[in-house]
Amino acid sequence: MKINLLLFFSVIFITCCSNSNINSFNNSSELSFENVVKLFENEKYLRAKEEFAFLIFNNPGSKDAIDSQFYYAECLFHLKNYSDAIKEYQKYISISTDSHLIKISKYLICRCYFELSLEFDKDQRNTKTAIDRSQQFIEEYIDSKHKSVELHNKKVNLISFTENMIKDLRAKLAKKNLESGKLYMRIEEYDAALTYFNLILMEYYDSPLVDDAMFNIVMTNILKGDESEAVEYFELHKTDFISNEKLLSTKQLLENAKSMDKSSHYILGILIGSYILQLNLSK
Repeated sequence: MKINLLLFFSVIFITCCSNSNINSFNNSSELSFENVVKLFENEKYLRAKEEFAFLIFNNPGSKDAIDSQFYYAECLFHLKNYSDAIKEYQKYISISTDSHLIKISKYLICRCYFELSLEFDKDQRNTKTAIDRSQQFIEEYIDSKHKSVELHNKKVNLISFTENMIKDLRAKLAKKNLESGKLYMRIEEYDAALTYFNLILMEYYDSPLVDDAMFNIVMTNILKGDESEAVEYFELHKTDFISNEKLLSTKQLLENAKSMDKSSHYILGILIGSYILQLNLSK
């Protein structure tokens, strides 16, 4: 009988404690979103990420859960986990009705792809994806071109920032083509070299490397033994040069080529090849 009474009171005690813990847990849960936002604002992104994940899992469909989804993506962005941040921003876009934060999320997806873009001599798939997503963003929000928003404690014009990202990304692709052309020029595959240089002029005409492309087209035609083509190209495009310095360099290159006899072309090729190699080694 004493044992039964002991068990009875033990069960009541445990139940009371459990209810107390549950109530305490619920109360802390009601305040946790604000507390976790404070963690985020204090740049404790790793801890905040875990807490936002908890809110998302335990309060599905609630406003706190939806808002937590955005902050969860933001934590990943600040932690430079850009691949996962893209996925989490996309999740937020799919469940949110907040047009302002949806716009911010779409912009930050572009930023993530921009950050994932590798150096010009590596795989450029993320570069091309970043350009595509950025162009889509501009098309969708072009009406807000002259408006700035608060983002990461700064006033930001999202359209202007996105346009600048596209310029940087396109310049990177142009650089890849330029270096590929130089490589083919060094191994005397002149037609392939010309293809890459011309590609810069056709597809990346807004790139700062346009002058370099035209300079190298003239150089390639000289090395190819087609001086008349080099001269004709220069005369046709000399007004397209942006830099006067590069224009004069190209003109000087032609004058040097004209002063050499046919047997000297091999020497000219060695000199030009050495010049290109020195430029590459100095980068």
